[in-house]
Amino acid sequence: MELSHLFRYFKKHSNPKGDKTSAMLVRSFSYRQAFRTWLAKHHHTELLKSIYTSFTLSKVGVQGDFPLSYFPLRTGDQIHIHYLDALAKNTFPYLMDYFRDRIMRLGYKLYLSDKQIINHQSHSARMERHILHPRKDLAIAGQKLPQLYGNIELRVQFIDDKPIYLSILTEPFDQSNYSRAYPFDELAELLFI
Repeated sequence: MELSHLFRYFKKHSNPKGDKTSAMLVRSFSYRQAFRTWLAKHHHTELLKSIYTSFTLSKVGVQGDFPLSYFPLRTGDQIHIHYLDALAKNTFPYLMDYFRDRIMRLGYKLYLSDKQIINHQSHSARMERHILHPRKDLAIAGQKLPQLYGNIELRVQFIDDKPIYLSILTEPFDQSNYSRAYPFDELAELLFI
């Protein structure tokens, strides 16, 4: 089923007052072990190359091998990487955590990791996310605060435990107090290459 049809189906058959729960996102020991193995075996390397190629092609209106949507907005940039059935179920959570670790090495701190679950009559929806903020201790006295790429949110959306998409969202700060945000293309290169 095409993604837009899937969302329309769930919107039509959803209970708008579904039971919603929120909690901190805590990875189990077995998850962390499997994630380290995934990294050690370089399962992410070819996947990231394919995502980067598709991202680059999407900017000129061409669909690459990996389905994704890129939205350069005035209020920030968004990229939604759509799930393929050929991927393992944990691929998107692993990628989200991989991106979190890479972003933290750029001068960010982890502000929040949480998950939200909404149980509807016909399905359950789950969202896992990491929110990262630039570290303020990188500021130089007398200069504007460095914002790097602004706030960054990494999010994986699930329907009935099936990953649907992974999002990377940036939201620059007001430039009166902060330096100019770096371009999203640069962040994409740092994450995908």
